[in-house]
Amino acid sequence: IGKGDIEKVGHLLDRSWHLTKQSNKGGSEPWVDKIYEEGKRSGAIGFKLCGAGGGGYIFFLVKPNKKEDFIEQMQKEGLQWYDFNPCWNGLTTKIITD
Repeated sequence: IGKGDIEKVGHLLDRSWHLTKQSNKGGSEPWVDKIYEEGKRSGAIGFKLCGAGGGGYIFFLVKPNKKEDFIEQMQKEGLQWYDFNPCWNGLTTKIITD
């Protein structure tokens, strides 16, 4: 992460998802698997399911050159999406003084 290697981070996220599914057979649903497959086909290199109990979100890591294809596919699936860029500088804080 510190080196900004988006490929490696994506592959680690993806591997983590596969290990989660192997270790917990009830850890996914068919609709989640479908979204995962669509995302991967559309250029995502990493996937993370966040939250539990019927709430949360899905995080995809997508190469910049695949971003438009990915967004188009997610829109076709009727999914809400938020675009953001990672900050490779770690946590920063802003001190506000009066």
